[in-house]
Amino acid sequence: MAPRNLPPSLLTRDDVETRLLSLIKESTGQDGNPEGCTVPSDIPWFDATLAERGRRFVESNFFVVLMLNFVNTFMGLANKPIAVLSFEVFTKGGRGCVGPRYVSTVKSMISWFLSEKFDQDSDIFREVERVRKLHRLYARPATLPEVPHPGLELGEEYEEFARVVRKDLDKIDTSLCPTSLKGWNPPLLFTQFELAFVVYASVSSLFLYPEKLGLSGDSETTAGISGYIHLWAVAGRMLGLKDEFNVALNPDREFYLKIMQHLGFGTLKLMDATVAYMFEESIALLNVPFGASAKAILYTVLESGGVTPSNLWGFMHFGDKASYYATKVVFWAYKNLWGVRLVLNAVAREGFFYAARKSKKVANYR
Repeated sequence: MAPRNLPPSLLTRDDVETRLLSLIKESTGQDGNPEGCTVPSDIPWFDATLAERGRRFVESNFFVVLMLNFVNTFMGLANKPIAVLSFEVFTKGGRGCVGPRYVSTVKSMISWFLSEKFDQDSDIFREVERVRKLHRLYARPATLPEVPHPGLELGEEYEEFARVVRKDLDKIDTSLCPTSLKGWNPPLLFTQFELAFVVYASVSSLFLYPEKLGLSGDSETTAGISGYIHLWAVAGRMLGLKDEFNVALNPDREFYLKIMQHLGFGTLKLMDATVAYMFEESIALLNVPFGASAKAILYTVLESGGVTPSNLWGFMHFGDKASYYATKVVFWAYKNLWGVRLVLNAVAREGFFYAARKSKKVANYR
């Protein structure tokens, strides 16, 4: 569902490949962090009804939203121009830094989703302003870490992990993937392209595969998902994303699948041992409960996107496969068992805000 008052130019439909080429070509050369943060209520296409539906959806499905944000943060490590900043945390910050960094990032997003006001005194406005300051700080650092770090010895298992993923994606056409995503040390710029990619990654799974995430297809849930996507469109605009690149403004299934093919799978097709190391370490350093596995998460993402990752499956250990099946059972139960849904949402909410308080780096937004 597109918001009201959307300009007609944003409703036009070129073929999806032309749209993607245009997005890549035009967005990569434009600043992604222009001056000034727009107040949501001043955005011409801001839809208060959609925003409220999105807020209620997050409150009713906190577990799903939290898991989505966790997986999106995890998968973002495959995007080398962005992940290069995270590499310092893994190699120097140690276990004490990764958890608070993740909690702080997700807390910002949760505060956007739960905001009941949309003026300059709102949580969403304050948090987006804070994030924009961080973007300005890190967009052009004086020096970039050397990746892979010369003192870091990566075992053969990491290279094999990367190799089997590349092999599973070998026949996927990713020819539109920009060359800027191929190396660890490109000019690191927060362009419109990076912002558009972040917004896409944050809404695409929910839009494309709601039932795989344990959500029903009833009208209330569908309206809630539309509201959630609208909140991301608003957040994108506030972060500095131009309307013509804001893929959450008018979501389209075929366009989203094309982005997944060339950009999502494209980054994974460039996976190397360092990305594999960061995948594994992100799970270990976060002390993720219920036996989460980096390989199981990646397998689930690829399978959801229509890929049959047989080589990755053969590489997975018993624990990885058990984690994969456990995840499927959890989301099945979330969808079909009302009591389980209540418990998971309550545990996710209490657990997250407990971690937020414990980190002493984030506020309690309850």
